[in-house]
Amino acid sequence: FTPKLDGSAIRERHQLGIGPVVLSVGRLQARKGHDQAIRAVAALLPRWPTLRYVIVGTGAEHATLAGLARSLNVNEQVVFVGDVTDELLPLYFA
Repeated sequence: FTPKLDGSAIRERHQLGIGPVVLSVGRLQARKGHDQAIRAVAALLPRWPTLRYVIVGTGAEHATLAGLARSLNVNEQVVFVGDVTDELLPLYFA
């Protein structure tokens, strides 16, 4: 994390708006709890309708997690980015 970086280009790229963003970076595996984070987004959305959850990474659980987001009607709030380069990763943290 580099506090002086401007992450606005990433917000624009993924249409995140100005609301709060939760970020996960890592392989999509069942033990990592991405499913719990998606459930939390669904629970928090009535109070914070601009909340977005950005997931950077790939893995075996991608289809399962995307299906969960659809079933909870938060597929527009959950953004699956896939892999990013080491050069771009600090901008996601910003």
